[in-house]
Amino acid sequence: MGERSLISKKFDLFSTIFMTIGFVLLALTAIEIFQDAVKKKDSVPCTGVIVYWARRNPVRIAFEYEDELYIRSYDGSNSSWYEGKTIEILYNPVKDRIYLPSMNTVRNIVLVGLALIFGLGGLIPFIVGRRKVNRGRRLKEEGVCLDCTIIDVYINESISMNSSNPVVITCSFKNSDDIEYRFKSGNVLVDSYDDYKVGDTIKVYANRENYKDYFVETNV
Repeated sequence: MGERSLISKKFDLFSTIFMTIGFVLLALTAIEIFQDAVKKKDSVPCTGVIVYWARRNPVRIAFEYEDELYIRSYDGSNSSWYEGKTIEILYNPVKDRIYLPSMNTVRNIVLVGLALIFGLGGLIPFIVGRRKVNRGRRLKEEGVCLDCTIIDVYINESISMNSSNPVVITCSFKNSDDIEYRFKSGNVLVDSYDDYKVGDTIKVYANRENYKDYFVETNV
């Protein structure tokens, strides 16, 4: 079973969350843009005057369309509004409804920016994680399997998950020319700190031409 370090698992979790948030933000922006387009269809710009304004009540707006005076209600409000204030509106004669011109351009830009930040923030770790997995598979299929001896098991107290600290395993291998190579695992979450002990044998898969390209196989 290939090495799946604690850090890699966290990357998978956070990348999924971030990409989901980015997708939701993009979807909300697309819905907002679509709704604005629907409002603008068959609508014409007019200049209106607020003739009645009260909190939690529909606003009454008077405006002229084709030389006739109309007064229509609008289910919305703004803290800067007051009776007698002139505002720009959109009137849809087909639906006989009024809308406000989109005031959400800045908000949509912000949403798209946040979507890109979250999306890329999730996509990059996702790609890195997948590359690590593919690299491990490649080394296992094309590389050389080395039976290494564990020479150190370090408990990384700077990282914690489920009240448990991961371990970092250092192991060594000597070839036929008595040249020693050392390898180190990522942060490995274990059920017991006795799962890996100094002196135990652990498998390492390495590039046949370059032992610096390797991964340590752990049971996680």
